Amino acid sequence: MSKKENFSKAVYDVFGVGSGRFESAAGEAVVEQQTLSTEVAAASVAEPVPAAPYTLVPATFLAPGTTLEGKLSSKGDVEFAGNFNGDISSDGNVTLRATATGNITATSLNVVNCHLTGDCTISGSVNISDKATVTGNIIAEEMVCSGNVVGDIVVRGALALEATARITGNITAATMAMARGAVIKGKLTIERE
Repeated sequence: MSKKENFSKAVYDVFGVGSGRFESAAGEAVVEQQTLSTEVAAASVAEPVPAAPYTLVPATFLAPGTTLEGKLSSKGDVEFAGNFNGDISSDGNVTLRATATGNITATSLNVVNCHLTGDCTISGSVNISDKATVTGNIIAEEMVCSGNVVGDIVVRGALALEATARITGNITAATMAMARGAVIKGKLTIERE
């Protein structure tokens, strides 16, 4: 049997496809008969399962070079690369990358290389980068600060001050880690509830 015939026979044996006619080594025609007995059971068709409702997590973005004034209330995340003047209230995360003036209430706050003037009430974490300044009081669950804060800080959990942190104001925290080089000008109270 040639390679082609051998392959055809293998395809016929495995899949039942092809002629089923092959030559023996003596050159005689050999016909193989295969009976496929596949029973197909009637499967019950289930009702389609409705898809879970898709919930789009809303996000608000203010582009660089844009200035906005007013009061913002958002159910989702907020990121400002443009200037904002007014209060922000968000059920999500707030990221500031440009000057902002106003009070912020949110789940978490990231102040990145910009200046924020206003009080912050954050139910989660606050992160202030090394080139950022916050002028106002901060209340949060936890906080990491590498930048400047001029105002009082109340942290119900852990507070971490990096080497570049500069705090002018009173601090109250449950626990605190302070890197060599960080500066505090104010009263420090460590108290666990």
